[in-house]
Amino acid sequence: MIISFWCRDCRLDQDIPAIKREFRDTEWFSGNCKKCGNLVKRHITEKQDDPYFYESMKIRYERECMKMDLIQPGETGFETFYKKEYDKMELAKEKWYNKEAEKKKARDAFLKKHSENIVEKNIAKKIIEREMVHG
Repeated sequence: MIISFWCRDCRLDQDIPAIKREFRDTEWFSGNCKKCGNLVKRHITEKQDDPYFYESMKIRYERECMKMDLIQPGETGFETFYKKEYDKMELAKEKWYNKEAEKKKARDAFLKKHSENIVEKNIAKKIIEREMVHG
């Protein structure tokens, strides 16, 4: 089986034949570097500890190339690379804020209208509270 490895000594990415090894609950692939002959390993069971993903120049290059596809809203560059989607999101956010401002204005007007009489004021407050809880 051919696996991608990174040799720390040679600083070389290479696809070489590998052997699957295991000891107790741990599995890994191992092979020998084409250039220096040193043993190189890849983790199977503990992938988060596999140095290949942190050291390999090939992986770093691929990450850099795909960086634009992984940008999330709120991150630097999203507005630049995804202008259309950013504008849609900003418009939706603005509409939501305007809608909430209108609701607040209506609640305040309703409360002001019924603030003369203490009984009406308390009823108006309860109506507003219930409306806020139930949408």
